[in-house]
Amino acid sequence: MQSNVTKLIRRTNLPPGYIQRMAAALFEELSAGIEICYLLNESVLGANTTVPTSMASRMPLLRGGLKGEERTLFDRRILPFSMHNISEAWWRDWHNYKGHKETPGDVVVESFGLEMSDFKTNTSVLSYGQQILRRDIEDDQIVFVWNAYLEPFIYDNEQVGGIYFLEQCHMIIKPEAEDTTTNEDELASCMSSCYVITPYFLDSTLEKDPRIAALVDFLVGALFFHMKAQNDTVEDLLLEQALQSRTCTNK
Repeated sequence: MQSNVTKLIRRTNLPPGYIQRMAAALFEELSAGIEICYLLNESVLGANTTVPTSMASRMPLLRGGLKGEERTLFDRRILPFSMHNISEAWWRDWHNYKGHKETPGDVVVESFGLEMSDFKTNTSVLSYGQQILRRDIEDDQIVFVWNAYLEPFIYDNEQVGGIYFLEQCHMIIKPEAEDTTTNEDELASCMSSCYVITPYFLDSTLEKDPRIAALVDFLVGALFFHMKAQNDTVEDLLLEQALQSRTCTNK
């Protein structure tokens, strides 16, 4: 880890009682939305990357509570690699991050604890999460979609409640148009990502609470930072592998 890194997100063990709490119902809701999430991927990340602002609200996920402001992050980059190499690198890096071996198949269902820390501001959040991730490998593209539920329970060493977050994410990897490459033998793929995170307040007064507002800003900022950093890591990994392969070939 570089010395100038000031933010950290890492998986933790779940606190007692959280594994059973609403787990079955939450997974049922998340599962109901994953297919719709996949069907929306073309409208969400089409050629012009136009995203409908109502995307998250159309998902049939946990409608309870007062819906807060949706926050959206886009990340689009052209990489000089095949879509399959990019997909495999992203899949491996994601499994390394979550601290488990790769799961057979292309669907992952999991519960986890999540710790977010900012060393510069000495701020931290502990949350409980459930997530379903799905990968679809098609002839002309590879699609990742996932739905996640996050419920913070500790913020700056104090208990917090009455708020949860829904996270809906899309990633499409597809070959880039031939006229964008400089060599007829060169491979290039476009990796487009869209992340939508929405807070929900079980008590309407919490939406105006300054402490809860600070929690929302911190949690969303930490998630967006991590998501972009994960894509950066995948890009660095692919470049490093390409350099190693070229070095071995030249020996």
